[in-house]
Amino acid sequence: MALAASIFATLGDEKHYQVAMNNVWRLQVQQDSSPINGGIGDAKTKQVYSYSNLTALNAAFN
Repeated sequence: MALAASIFATLGDEKHYQVAMNNVWRLQVQQDSSPINGGIGDAKTKQVYSYSNLTALNAAFN
């Protein structure tokens, strides 16, 4: 989703950019007790992927 958000941002498509970013933030771990709190990943398995987090950061600052 973050890659799509970056493409929408480049195209100036604010509506689809917001939809894509909402999906990105839906995957953000928001559990203070989790070691991956704040990251894009799976709180249950504690799996995160560098690519997912990097593309989310890049898309957020487009």
